Amino acid sequence: MLSILALTATSFAANPPWWHDLDNLQDSLRDTEVSERIDTLEFESRLRTPSDDYTLQANIDNGIGDCFSGDLPDGVTMFPIYPYSYEEDHWLAVTFEPEIYPFNLERITYALDQSYANTDATQTHTVAIAISNSTTPDSSPDIVASIDRTVSAGTNLTRTYWELDIALQVEDGELVHVLIQMPYNQTTGAFPIAACYGDGISSATNHWSNADTTPYSWTSFPAMALPQAALVKLSGYYVLEL
Repeated sequence: MLSILALTATSFAANPPWWHDLDNLQDSLRDTEVSERIDTLEFESRLRTPSDDYTLQANIDNGIGDCFSGDLPDGVTMFPIYPYSYEEDHWLAVTFEPEIYPFNLERITYALDQSYANTDATQTHTVAIAISNSTTPDSSPDIVASIDRTVSAGTNLTRTYWELDIALQVEDGELVHVLIQMPYNQTTGAFPIAACYGDGISSATNHWSNADTTPYSWTSFPAMALPQAALVKLSGYYVLEL
């Protein structure tokens, strides 16, 4: 591994061809500040073979990265997303649009928050992945992968992840919908997904299914006057040809 490289979307778009050959690539990597932080993407670069391809590791977090770290900016507050008793097993959906295609999805990370009364983050729940060309999930989503999970959650913020056995390739124009089932236990309480809201946080990529089975009637959080953005992010990689 030669280096760690952080690129902003602006600089990447403005200067795409700086890796014309191996010598230029090595010089650029040496001159790049490795600790630079970016808003929505964090890249790790590694040259696999001298003339093969260029791999960029990426985290896509829809702008809630600071909430994930627990280092909340001024004007941002944590408050979980959870179902009411009549919404048992409804679904939360968070939509992601990669900035570069193809995107190879390897991991989904999300956070649970049972710091509030009548919440229980230890309930078994399903996490699923759907792919579409729309910013809203389909009423009967085409599920390409799913898993049932039970997390040993603490009393406050618990970060957990699902590592896919094989990377899922997302093609040009496709969007990734992460669907999380939201159980409700009449004795222990509601299943809570950690979320944040406030300055600079948008809930536009978050939707609620309004049903526990298909066909779903998805409603965006802004349409329900809900300001929270769920703490869900994708990790994977892009491969660019040299």
